[in-house]
Amino acid sequence: MGPPNEFQPLIDEIFREKVLRARASKQPGVLSLDGFDLFEAALELTREGIRGEHPHATNAEIEAEVNRRLAIRRRIDEHGIYRSVT
Repeated sequence: MGPPNEFQPLIDEIFREKVLRARASKQPGVLSLDGFDLFEAALELTREGIRGEHPHATNAEIEAEVNRRLAIRRRIDEHGIYRSVT
């Protein structure tokens, strides 16, 4: 793993605030936008995790790894291998 990210506590707090705001909102449009923002935040956290695992990877290599991981998740969802209990 790479060096600690000095911005990680701030990233975590922003993510947490967005989750709480999405839960409190009853408007579908706001939920959709917050859902999109949360997905984008999750993608950025994934990218940072990959950068930590592979500090010399190029941006293209990082994006390829993100896409590979998303494809795995998509296959899992499509085959019903994993079902959330929440």
